[in-house]
Amino acid sequence: DYQVIEELKSMGIEIIVTDHHEAPEILPNCIRIDPKMSECSYPFKGLSGAGIAYKLGYALIGEKADDYLDFVALATVADSMELIDENRDIVYEGLKIFNSPTKLRLAFKYLLGENVKEITAQTLAYQIAPKINAGGRMGDANCALRLFTQTNPNTIFDLAVKRNEYNIQRQNECDKIYQQARQKKQKHSLHKKHVI
Repeated sequence: DYQVIEELKSMGIEIIVTDHHEAPEILPNCIRIDPKMSECSYPFKGLSGAGIAYKLGYALIGEKADDYLDFVALATVADSMELIDENRDIVYEGLKIFNSPTKLRLAFKYLLGENVKEITAQTLAYQIAPKINAGGRMGDANCALRLFTQTNPNTIFDLAVKRNEYNIQRQNECDKIYQQARQKKQKHSLHKKHVI
């Protein structure tokens, strides 16, 4: 938000904005990193927001940023970015972390359970991402942050269980809404219309 950025700047806070969307008409007067801006010459325009943040991290801390490629891969897949060019490389490298028994984060291990043999882009999209997003949809967006910032294995396990519960609640809510829509369609004979 332009006004929030200006307010923060008035307090002496330096701002860097990273984004992967089309730039708004009014741009904040700060450092902006967005390959879709017309003045940006970066060759690949299809990075996710996490991909751009990773690039900034790499510029600041070098190869240490690679330790977070599992998060970047997950975000790239969850954001439905095309798996081409750099996105393909990011997901490929991130999946190496997911499939390494010594590098797989405990939070992801608990979210997946014991039955997953190989983690693929489909695993990220259909098993992990929905569980992480479910908390926000069920009113507890901070649960994901807590899950990935804790160090106590018992706490991580409890938070992963909570994410799974949120996901089940979300699925149940979606099923209810779907059934309500079907009933409304039948009640009002909407199935006879060309567009619903």
